[in-house]
Amino acid sequence: MDADPLSVGSQVRRRATGEVGVVVGAYGEYRDVMFAASGRATLHVRDLEPATTDPLADLKGGRLASHEEFTLRLEALYLKHAYKYDKLSGLSNARIEPKLHQVFVAHRVAKK
Repeated sequence: MDADPLSVGSQVRRRATGEVGVVVGAYGEYRDVMFAASGRATLHVRDLEPATTDPLADLKGGRLASHEEFTLRLEALYLKHAYKYDKLSGLSNARIEPKLHQVFVAHRVAKK
């Protein structure tokens, strides 16, 4: 990889919003950056900084995720854990509507 931390292919963070994207083009002091949420943008290099992959460095630099992002990640971890270890989670999350006679038969089997 090139020594320039803002070269094509590198991850960068928009200083104003903290949004992370990938540099897809470099034109002098401007970079085309593809962001997942907001799409493509052409920004001056002063508006960008290299995106670190070190969580401790992000914490020290005051770059924290929003409460909503944290909550979504936490809920995803809860669901992943539930699907992996809870034998009945598949039933409660199944996208089916059982018919009344099916529930009746399942109830009779479970009672025996």
